[in-house]
Amino acid sequence: MFVLVVGGGKVGYYLAKELIESNHEVVVMEKDRARAAQITDEIGSIVVAQDGCEGKYLGEAGCARADIVAAVTGDDEDNLVICQMAKHHSTSVGRSPASTTRRTRTCSGTSVSTRSSARRG
Repeated sequence: MFVLVVGGGKVGYYLAKELIESNHEVVVMEKDRARAAQITDEIGSIVVAQDGCEGKYLGEAGCARADIVAAVTGDDEDNLVICQMAKHHSTSVGRSPASTTRRTRTCSGTSVSTRSSARRG
């Protein structure tokens, strides 16, 4: 399975590591060039040092052929934009969870399907 992980913070980094260890093909997009270089040094040259909110770069990273695009940046609005653009590339999308109330309010009126493993409680 090919997974495009957008966001190289803690969530994106550990998600990419787990996917690689499970023998999945992974590309990580991280707009911070220093962080992208750090990820490259630690887990290999799977990083595209560009902004995942830019459709051009999302496409160049392989969005159209991705089985899953995981939008896990630290910004909910960016994650929604990434999911919207990924959906135009006919990809299964997921984003990191915000608070349930905020997620419901933000996503209503959009065509983005959100998937989250976050538990209420």
